[in-house]
Amino acid sequence: MNAVGNGPYENGSKELKAIPDSPAFRFDGTPLTGMTITSESNNLTLRIDAIPQRISHRHNGAATWMGSAPAVLTWNGRTIGGRVIYEYVMIPDFNRLTRTYWGMWKEFQGLYLLAGEVDDVYVHSQLSERLAPLVGMITGFTAFNELTESMKDLKVEPLDRQWALGFYRWPTAWRITWTGPLGPAMLTLTQPERKPIANWVIGGFSMGIIKGELNYAGKIQPIYGFAELIM
Repeated sequence: MNAVGNGPYENGSKELKAIPDSPAFRFDGTPLTGMTITSESNNLTLRIDAIPQRISHRHNGAATWMGSAPAVLTWNGRTIGGRVIYEYVMIPDFNRLTRTYWGMWKEFQGLYLLAGEVDDVYVHSQLSERLAPLVGMITGFTAFNELTESMKDLKVEPLDRQWALGFYRWPTAWRITWTGPLGPAMLTLTQPERKPIANWVIGGFSMGIIKGELNYAGKIQPIYGFAELIM
């Protein structure tokens, strides 16, 4: 779906803490209390329950937290239930419009996943020393039956890569392991589809569909979601 209003737009109200409305989308509420995103031009409404903070980090005035919650999308007469994974990042005195931050993103791999029908798995790994004190090199959470679980000894291992249009390669398959409260877990993933967003020759940005399976607590669940890659 190519949504009307997809892309940059003016922030006429100078809103910095919340998401400013655009000509095509209206944002009501907050992540912690619940949000509604409405677009009359696209005939859609997304209603998101209050999002609990699953994990959070602070460092030198900067803060980040991640959470997940149920959501319902109404679009062109269809009603689709699902999940939302939310990321909040606040870095003081940071402005990418007026400054250049070399090494800001390096090998960032964000994996946003649905296990079975209602359980969440979020994992990210990255090699940026600038971001490491705030978000860590590898971090993640799982939420089974809305209960947050920690991921001890979390490891992210790309199993395969594909050449991009530049001097870098896209990861296309992963093995992820950790220890949860119910024992060891292993997640295997492949990426059957990827959409390039930007290419800088020495790196790039893409979004892709990923699928696989999770082996944890004596059962195997199908996994489906998407990967955000900044190489």
